[in-house]
Amino acid sequence: MRRLLIVSCIAGCILTGNPVAGDPATPAPEPKVAWGGLVDDLGAVVFRTRRDAQERLLTLGKQSPERVLAVCVAYYATREDVEVRARLEQIMQQLVDEHLFRRPRGFLGIHIQRTEVVDDQDRAIPGVAVMQLTEGSAAAAAGMLPADLITQIGKLTIGNATTIEDFVKYIQSRPAGETLDVKVLREGKPLALAVKLGVLPEEMTAPLLTEGSGKAFYKNWLEARLKQFRAAQQPTAAPDEP
Repeated sequence: MRRLLIVSCIAGCILTGNPVAGDPATPAPEPKVAWGGLVDDLGAVVFRTRRDAQERLLTLGKQSPERVLAVCVAYYATREDVEVRARLEQIMQQLVDEHLFRRPRGFLGIHIQRTEVVDDQDRAIPGVAVMQLTEGSAAAAAGMLPADLITQIGKLTIGNATTIEDFVKYIQSRPAGETLDVKVLREGKPLALAVKLGVLPEEMTAPLLTEGSGKAFYKNWLEARLKQFRAAQQPTAAPDEP
């Protein structure tokens, strides 16, 4: 019972928010869900109860995938019941596939080349050179120009070991519509831009949606989320006394 209360508290703290009273943009509060009882039903003796609980969580997940995925991760990390963990994983696999793996992927709309420039102090600065922009692309809308040298985009810093493949994979790993900060060198001078990613064309998306890549995506996602959840449970060290 104590473990159930702790996990419920954790999930609630992570997932809930307080709507602003009187704000017309604030959506109506979601109905309260007894997450602990719903998860318990995944391991019920009666098959129908297990099936109904799983379908209920999937339905909630279609309405709010990130919320339900966070709940599933919290209970998956703390429950030992094999049946419960197996059904939680089925739920997570389906939601991750539908709402993360198959979501529209980011696209810049540029032709690029891996290169480096030498600054005034004879230091080599690695980057990705913009060779050509597609008219109407996300990069063009952000103000990028041919010959710009991208040195950082989002959380990806272009280093000596960064390849064109690394750059492309990073952009495609971000959701379409996300805005990324970009650092470029233009005629040797640093410039900061912000780019709102476009949608990767369908003919470029289809080859990425293989069964093997989907499994690898889910595995990496789950490992990262479990690591994040467990790190959040570590007690904070008390500050040293002066």
